[in-house]
Amino acid sequence: MKKTILLSVICCVFTAVCYSNSFFAVGTPPFPFTGNWNTAAVWVDLEGTDLDGIPDANDDVTIGDGVTVTCTSSVACLSISYDFTINGTGGFARLDIGALATVTVSGTVTIKDGTGIGEIAEIFLSNASGVLDINGNLVLSGVSAGKAKITYSRAAIVRLAGNITNANGQIITGGLAAAGSFVLDGAAAQTLMISGTDFTYPSITINNSAASPAAVTLNGNITTTTLKRDLTIQDGILLTGANTITGNATFSFIIQAGGELNTASAFPTGFGTITLNATSTVEYSGAGAQTISAQNYGNLTSSSTGARTLASAGTIGIAGTFTAGTNIYTVTGSTVNFNGTGTQTTSALTAFNNLTIDNASGVSLGANVDLTGTLTLTNGVLTTTGKIFTLISSNSGTARIGNIPGAGNITGNIVMQRFIPAVPDWRILSPSVAGTTMADWNGEISMSCIGGSPHTAPHFTSVY
Repeated sequence: MKKTILLSVICCVFTAVCYSNSFFAVGTPPFPFTGNWNTAAVWVDLEGTDLDGIPDANDDVTIGDGVTVTCTSSVACLSISYDFTINGTGGFARLDIGALATVTVSGTVTIKDGTGIGEIAEIFLSNASGVLDINGNLVLSGVSAGKAKITYSRAAIVRLAGNITNANGQIITGGLAAAGSFVLDGAAAQTLMISGTDFTYPSITINNSAASPAAVTLNGNITTTTLKRDLTIQDGILLTGANTITGNATFSFIIQAGGELNTASAFPTGFGTITLNATSTVEYSGAGAQTISAQNYGNLTSSSTGARTLASAGTIGIAGTFTAGTNIYTVTGSTVNFNGTGTQTTSALTAFNNLTIDNASGVSLGANVDLTGTLTLTNGVLTTTGKIFTLISSNSGTARIGNIPGAGNITGNIVMQRFIPAVPDWRILSPSVAGTTMADWNGEISMSCIGGSPHTAPHFTSVY
């Protein structure tokens, strides 16, 4: 008889578990002590379970008093904090991020000083290629003013995905020569913290990927003291509210493709260079009156209820979409230039002073338009079909069409006015387009003239 034996195989599966350890940078006497992050002698592992005795991405790090931890290569940890009771030296505690080093923190960085005069807590970006990448929040908590701080000395970078909580803390930049950058790169709403003279940023970059209407909100005025160099909106929305932005004349304000500035106050001033990508957006959102600055915009939007004044000096260029909103506009002395590369529409705005068309793909009226200045057809076709385009004439002046080069044209009808004071007198009138006859005028003006038009009075010729 044949027997069948069934063998049962039991497999044991072992799962590796990563534990979070707490590392203290305590150093060794004499103090002050300086040691490299990747040296085990710098650290004490409270749990004693780490294999190499050096903090990793899942470990909490605390820097003790009298200790400077240097970073010369990329490292990572869960959090960073400071403790001035470890060694009892009464000295400073510092993280020094040097050349080619990136310190990545997945959680919160808390910089808190001690009660002693010399107990200063600092992250020092000592080299141009150093990076501090904080994926959580930054807490600056000073027992005394100026003792809990981040210091830039060169073109280093701080990236922050969370927000700043500040009490007597500092972010210090070594003047205009410190070409570093503070980058807000979160995926949710953030606040750009302004704290008087305590925060002196090198350059600021907004690179926030949160979906609109989430934004980076400015909580104070940016001045030439607050910001030493450039302000760049790389991605996301910078919401200024009623706060203002004033830059240094040797540096730049830049909005890159897809970036947006939303202001209820004024367009940034003081910068030497303004660069607005053709797909960027500037929105004037104030409930009070605002002046739309003469800039070469990508998309230009007006919202809320405040009155708007188009700048009377310079040219307002629009390469993208103009969304005029329902605001009341003052256009006296202004010039608007539609200079995109794709087809454009003049929006719902019904009045322009000077209007320039410089778009080979053409521009169409978005509403009936009254023009009080000059229409300049630099390049492309202005299409008025289905709308009423009126050249206004009044006692203060008459709108006109400038010389039309070969690349410019108008498709559709226009209405041309000629103001005549309500005082009987002789007036010199001339047609503004070729081919006009007296008969064309006769339906609009009651007149008698040589050529057989009806008399306004017996034996009186009113037109010569």
